[in-house]
Amino acid sequence: MLFTEPVLFVFTVWSAFMLGTVYVFTQSVEQVFSGLYGWTASQAGYVQAAVVIGECVGWTGVLINAKL
Repeated sequence: MLFTEPVLFVFTVWSAFMLGTVYVFTQSVEQVFSGLYGWTASQAGYVQAAVVIGECVGWTGVLINAKL
């Protein structure tokens, strides 16, 4: 069904790209801030926490918007 329906294929590729982007971004934040800027692990963890909180707020907003 994935290859017989072009719309389904496009949305699947788009969804996979978005999830991959979020994964790479959340996994690389601590490495960038601790390696490139010389921050400690706890300081880089604060940045990671801010990213995760922002993702949760955005996800909640999408769910609320879907119910409107």
